[in-house]
Amino acid sequence: MGKKNDPNHVNKVMDEQVSESKKVPAKEEAEALLSVTRNQIFIEDDTFIPNPFDALGQVIEIRKSDGECPTDFIGADQHPQFSIIPLQGFDLSEKLTQPVKRKSILVDKSLSAKISFLNYLQTELDFNSVFNVMVFDQAAGRINQRLPTWNTAISNWKEENKALMEDESICYLLAVTGVIQKNVIRKKYRKFEGKAKGGGWGLNLEGKLHTSNEDYSLDFRFGLSVAVLKRPAAKYRNGDNLIAEMSPLEFENEVFSGIAKINRR
Repeated sequence: MGKKNDPNHVNKVMDEQVSESKKVPAKEEAEALLSVTRNQIFIEDDTFIPNPFDALGQVIEIRKSDGECPTDFIGADQHPQFSIIPLQGFDLSEKLTQPVKRKSILVDKSLSAKISFLNYLQTELDFNSVFNVMVFDQAAGRINQRLPTWNTAISNWKEENKALMEDESICYLLAVTGVIQKNVIRKKYRKFEGKAKGGGWGLNLEGKLHTSNEDYSLDFRFGLSVAVLKRPAAKYRNGDNLIAEMSPLEFENEVFSGIAKINRR
């Protein structure tokens, strides 16, 4: 009887006769399979679930912390927040209202640390557990920035919110130009060690049996694309020229990807 419960024996039988071996994908492969891009800020906000398009035109304020502009918002004491007044009067270029299923992948602690979209899973994982994750793009929308209404909306907002534009305690003002709602269905599996029964044969992760006693969970995450209305100008001077692009710069994408929560006033 002992042999039947021995993890090495169980793994060998499962790997050779029962289940095809799977693996955790690399970061780039996972991002492609889940259709996740680096220039999206992923947040959790239940108020957007009834209508994700309410996120469009919202303005995010990123303020100084201890006199400095923060470089990582995960675990920071002072989170970004939405301004009271959003942009208004713009037009949409497209909407996705029918769910699109992305690939199902395995996510371990290491992968969850590398992809901002999956960062929230880190605290629930250790080195003997994985999540089987399935992602649906539930809804998506984008502002049409090629129409005159976009420039008008920006100009009007800046004029009405001069105090925010001139507030030296604010590092960034970001306008939400695109939103995508991703529904995450997940189930946690643990490495079989012969000490407790799991849920059937579970899954084969690189030749090792992982079983589960858990049900599936559903999470909602919203990916935000942004335009920069204001940035800390002193850091972007090249001689007498001030960089004024509204698209986030390369390193700013890294900064913004750390935003895990945005407060509301």
